[in-house]
Amino acid sequence: MQQMISKKSLLKALAWRLGLVAAVMAILVGTLTYMTTRNNFTEMVNVIAMRSVARFNAQITPFLDRGKALDTRLLQSKVDDFTKHPLKHQQGRFVLAKLYDLQGLPVAAVAEKAYPLLDAVKTRLAKERKLHEHKTSIFRVEGSPHVIVTQPLLDSSGNTVLEVAGAFAVAQEVITAFRLKLGRNILLVVAIILATTALLYPLLASLLGRVNSLTRSLLQANLETIQVLGSAIAKRDSDTDIHNFRVTLYAVKLAEKLGLERKVIQGLIKGSFLHDVGKIGIHDQILLKPGRLDEEEFDEMKRHVEYGLDIVNRCQWLDDAAEVVGAHHEKFDGKGYLKGLRGEDIPITARIFALVDVFDALTARRPYKEPFTLENTLSIIRLGIGNHFDPQLAQTFIELAPKLHTAYAGINMESMQKELNDIIDRYFSLEKDG
Repeated sequence: MQQMISKKSLLKALAWRLGLVAAVMAILVGTLTYMTTRNNFTEMVNVIAMRSVARFNAQITPFLDRGKALDTRLLQSKVDDFTKHPLKHQQGRFVLAKLYDLQGLPVAAVAEKAYPLLDAVKTRLAKERKLHEHKTSIFRVEGSPHVIVTQPLLDSSGNTVLEVAGAFAVAQEVITAFRLKLGRNILLVVAIILATTALLYPLLASLLGRVNSLTRSLLQANLETIQVLGSAIAKRDSDTDIHNFRVTLYAVKLAEKLGLERKVIQGLIKGSFLHDVGKIGIHDQILLKPGRLDEEEFDEMKRHVEYGLDIVNRCQWLDDAAEVVGAHHEKFDGKGYLKGLRGEDIPITARIFALVDVFDALTARRPYKEPFTLENTLSIIRLGIGNHFDPQLAQTFIELAPKLHTAYAGINMESMQKELNDIIDRYFSLEKDG
């Protein structure tokens, strides 16, 4: 929930992803449909070829039943007669066929000499045929399907008398019907997928819109909660919550000057609001004591960092705020608290906040002091370079400080709240629907 997107962007992403899924599904299912239809076609033409062999076998069965040496001239005439008188609705024809006896010697043959692909078919048949091996296989020559058939020819008792090896060319009408069916099936599948996608889009868009709206509301509630909680702690400590707002603005401006990433600035905003949230666990006698704290009291005061970490660590959404909450009292030379971190071991968000926190504390009016001048404040910050403050960050902030002081030192609460809301909108992308 770190970043929201607009309704327009969400719908665009949804449409793109649904379109991508539909395209992938159309390709996958279309390919499956093509393969299935093609397999069905292969099975069909095999059946057609086998039926043609069965018809020829039935036609010459009386001849095969004679039980004596075959008359090859009579057998050839029967082959010629079968090929010259195809059935009325024949779905293909044998353009090349040879009959062999059981010793593998040819006894009759037929070839459609005018067939333009005859030479290629002869080559394939010679390669495919093996003695006493009965099978069918389909192959294509220049896109035209043919079936190689090697089958026994049986007498009426079921005994093998001859073997036939031939190439069956599928009729063009069958091929055309297959292509039409294939195209129709693929178009139907694609149309169903597209129609389903079109029906799903408004439903998913509505659901995602509701989820996005609820997420926005939750994020807005979270942001408002940290502002309220931070302000409540600030008022308990100093009777004013303007400090929390101002240090957040200072911190964001410095982070922008440094070119930090959006995600880092999000954590900085949360941490700035909640940097002193642990003070809720500090007794009023210590927190509101007008004078200096003794050593024991100061040790207890330092525990507000522990208390603060305990609070923010209970919420996953505040994980990135823990850097500021837990390390904003660390010092660059390692003499701060809670862990005595040194240099760049201190998270950059905490190093930024340490600078702006001191700057605002010095330049702001408090019940116990008047505001320091910009010059005096910057002199104090310069003295803290290398021990309290990161030198590089301090130098960048010193260059930026006059502009920030002019813009925010005397700004009223209403104007500050408006500018801070604009910053929150920008970094948490709370774009308006519409």
